[in-house]
Amino acid sequence: MHCLQTGLIPEATGEVDTTCDAVRKKAFGTHAGCYVDSGVCMLPLRDWLAIVDIVDVRTLFGSWDAFEGSVKAGVGCLQFYAFLVRRGLVEYLRAGVAGMRLQNS
Repeated sequence: MHCLQTGLIPEATGEVDTTCDAVRKKAFGTHAGCYVDSGVCMLPLRDWLAIVDIVDVRTLFGSWDAFEGSVKAGVGCLQFYAFLVRRGLVEYLRAGVAGMRLQNS
């Protein structure tokens, strides 16, 4: 949430002249990056299913802005996963997540 809010500080404070449509476009445009940067790609499958259930697939793909944001977030996660594979970190992270689950049990 903080990332989404800080992305709109210039518009919210009047630092830049803008229109409602421009604010809406910028707000939608920051969602994907904020989600990826905040760790959405590392969420377990059950959390992804909960997000889709809460947000609803029709909302994710109900407008061009929502669709574009969903695709951008997906691409961001794919790039993140490719980075992990290139670095050989996938198994390390799986072991760490499994260890965290055992500690939280």
